[in-house]
Amino acid sequence: MLLLFTGAITIEQLAIPSDVWLLSCSADGYFSAPQFNSEHPIPDKLTLLVNIEHQQAALHYLLESGTGVTEFIVMQGKVTRRDLRALSYQLALKANSVQWQDDSRLHPYLLNELSYVEQSIKLNAPVLLDVQIRHVDSPHSRVLLTFMSSNSLWSCQVN
Repeated sequence: MLLLFTGAITIEQLAIPSDVWLLSCSADGYFSAPQFNSEHPIPDKLTLLVNIEHQQAALHYLLESGTGVTEFIVMQGKVTRRDLRALSYQLALKANSVQWQDDSRLHPYLLNELSYVEQSIKLNAPVLLDVQIRHVDSPHSRVLLTFMSSNSLWSCQVN
């Protein structure tokens, strides 16, 4: 009986973590030069940081150019539903910190990715979204994250 109990604990420890996810995702060169005619530098890196810890969640989007971070949004809130078998989570978030440029590149991207129905995302605006961890590699160092409403995919490093 003790051997069975010890084996069950070992298997549980080796299983994919599902209650805590700290992810770092990036898309280099997502925005191409021909899309934009602007005096601002063309962004060359879009970063998404995902933090899901038990019932708390946060998403940080950072848009960077050669001069550093040009736009960002931080959304924080709660995990309102989770399916541990499917590794899917419903998040109820609010935009806590936002910095857009006048001719924002990040804002329209987020309206699409988050399937946001309003014309703009503003401070304290509620955002309800479903995400799913679709694939975890064997050393548990990378995952494939899907935003269910828009089918956006991110390849993320597990931190």
